[in-house]
Amino acid sequence: MSRLRKLIAELCPDGVEFLTLEDILSIKNGRDYKSFPAGDIPVYGSGGIMTYINTAMYDKPSVLIPRKGSLDKLYYVDSPFWNVDTIFYTEINSDKVIPKYVYYWLTGQHLERLNKAGGVPSLTQSVLNKVIVPVPPLPVQSEIVQILDHFAELTTQLQAQLTLELTARRKQYEYYRDKLLTFDVLAGRVMLYGGHLEKSQILEPEAAIPMRAWTRVYILSLFVHRSREEKTNTSLMKLQL
Repeated sequence: MSRLRKLIAELCPDGVEFLTLEDILSIKNGRDYKSFPAGDIPVYGSGGIMTYINTAMYDKPSVLIPRKGSLDKLYYVDSPFWNVDTIFYTEINSDKVIPKYVYYWLTGQHLERLNKAGGVPSLTQSVLNKVIVPVPPLPVQSEIVQILDHFAELTTQLQAQLTLELTARRKQYEYYRDKLLTFDVLAGRVMLYGGHLEKSQILEPEAAIPMRAWTRVYILSLFVHRSREEKTNTSLMKLQL
């Protein structure tokens, strides 16, 4: 951060220039891909990669901006790609801006708020062209991109660690669930991990709750409290396996 402050103080002490998107890039429409054979070039739609073909529409760094559908999902692509008509690609003037700087700026602008359609959410070139972008000198942009790349990498690592932790906890939960809720019918008793219930404690079909084959057992735990007048209050808790 100290390097960034130094660069700002040196290169733009009086502030930065603000330009519209149309000043720094050209927004282009996508096209259908179905006439091309399969290959290793990703085809992007508003939901992400759809398939792979053998032909690229563009081979320079670009920010893909959804035209219809999921307007909050922008993509930064720095290798050859194709895109369909539900998402725009951009030809960026790299003499003015670093493509990834544009990506980071736009992802924080909530472009979905620019939707004017009454049905499927959509954006138009005319609306996008008027979006304002702060354009500091290229060294400042480069430093900002490096900082944000670092945080993005850390976020990815944390997400991976959380996924592993959640997977381990889910397996642990499933183990104890299966262990605690394992039932066997032996000698007229339903054996439960840690204890048992007599068959007589399970209601028959006509009593209250339908009973099926013992492969699907309905357990009713009876909690009985007798008062001095020998009245019984019984609450039933049904556990379906």
